Amino acid sequence: ATVLISIIGRGIDSGTSKGYKTINYKFDNGDEHNTSVFGSALLKYLKATGRNVDKWLILGTSQSNWCDLPYMFDEETCLNFQEQQNALIKELKKSADKSIGSGGRWGGVTEKELQVWQDLLTANLSGTGIICREVGYATYQESADKIIQSLLEVIGEGSEVVFDVTHGFRTLPIVISFALMYLRWLKNIKTVELFYGAEAEEIKGQV
Repeated sequence: ATVLISIIGRGIDSGTSKGYKTINYKFDNGDEHNTSVFGSALLKYLKATGRNVDKWLILGTSQSNWCDLPYMFDEETCLNFQEQQNALIKELKKSADKSIGSGGRWGGVTEKELQVWQDLLTANLSGTGIICREVGYATYQESADKIIQSLLEVIGEGSEVVFDVTHGFRTLPIVISFALMYLRWLKNIKTVELFYGAEAEEIKGQV
């Protein structure tokens, strides 16, 4: 089975809106997916190419934009989901805003809230279990321990790993990469594939 690992951050604060902007991601098989969270487009692509994605592990901080995850669904499902879970979505946004300026180590989205959130998301997603983990910024020992523990819990023996670093920032992608190097031997991981969803303007003029 394949385990998809994504990092989710807070996104961009433009002054008028927060989070990730919606982008039309294109893949080499011709698939196109319009979403604000690249991992959701990658999940659809992997399934379209015959991959059995058993679990999707999403790692972030207490400030992360967890509320954007329903955009993985089609428009009708997303609207229904948001309508039904409107109160929880508002609470998640409010909780995330509380941790601004604290480095994400105090306050913010709680593990209990994330547990409820991941269960609701998984219930609406066929064939893939979603695991949401608040692991901090990987700049202190407690955070590093949370990252390792999350990977150990989710990655099974002989798994194939797809690592999405699109929304990762600074230390998180680096620490997770080194952890995966270690787990390749401990868990006998077959393959580790790295993905980054670039906006077209980011790659203009580059070789």
